[in-house]
Amino acid sequence: MQLLRKFMLLSLCFCTSVASAAPQQSLVQAEYAFGRAVRQHGLRDGFLMYMDDRAIAFAPQPTDAKTFYTDHKPGPSTLGWVPVMTRLAASGDFGFTTGPWQVSFTTRDGKPATAHGDYVTIWHRSADGTWRWLLDGGVAHEPPVGKAVALPDDGDNKAYAMHDASRGNAAAAAELADLDVKYTQLATHVSMRDVYQTLGSKDLRVLQFDSQPLVGRAAVLKQTPMEKAGLQWIMSGSGIASSDDLGYTYGMAYPVNGDQGRAPQSVYVHVWEFTRHGWQLLLDLENALPPPRSN
Repeated sequence: MQLLRKFMLLSLCFCTSVASAAPQQSLVQAEYAFGRAVRQHGLRDGFLMYMDDRAIAFAPQPTDAKTFYTDHKPGPSTLGWVPVMTRLAASGDFGFTTGPWQVSFTTRDGKPATAHGDYVTIWHRSADGTWRWLLDGGVAHEPPVGKAVALPDDGDNKAYAMHDASRGNAAAAAELADLDVKYTQLATHVSMRDVYQTLGSKDLRVLQFDSQPLVGRAAVLKQTPMEKAGLQWIMSGSGIASSDDLGYTYGMAYPVNGDQGRAPQSVYVHVWEFTRHGWQLLLDLENALPPPRSN
């Protein structure tokens, strides 16, 4: 009996060692697994399976995602997407993915229809090593021009990780709020083009409602007019990697002119990366909100 107990203990230790040595799922692999879960189990259950308890969804304003998807009624629509870009913090525990989405559904008069757009999902790796999404948002637009080049579904984290050393800056989280303030100041006092010229990364992506994605700072500057914005961007929340080199802010944009009231005009997500040039805007998503209902 004593010998049997020793054998069982050794077997348990061996199995535990093998399990701990198993490679962790990369962020891109988690993204594809997330998509498969939605196809197999439906939108509500698939999103809940990969959701962090603190997750935020745009419905259409920022809202508690767990409550939103728990209350979401299953339907016949089919949602699919592929990641075309990702970035992983040097700490390996935080990142984002973005790419085109497509949903097939049936209209009220029974006709099949398809909608298209682009999304951004913010991820972090939880204490148990699994990836959970913290924020999910997107914009709708006409069918994309050309076919998206999806990231390989076996990509590992090293291929997409930032190479700068961890900053270890205790004030980094507060810096993110200041960035949104600077974004608004440049937009309202100079121009939106100056926002992207001053703050934009060379890999900047801009996702806006009813517009095809703009990829790369050069393309963004070419398409952005030299006009002042009539909005101010008010942050609702933020998050940052433990290495303080990748973070995001989200919130809503309001009219600068007080005569138009305080009804928000759009929701936004800003993804920021820390480079040798300081903080730079890596992704800018802006989605229009429906006008408030009149009483």
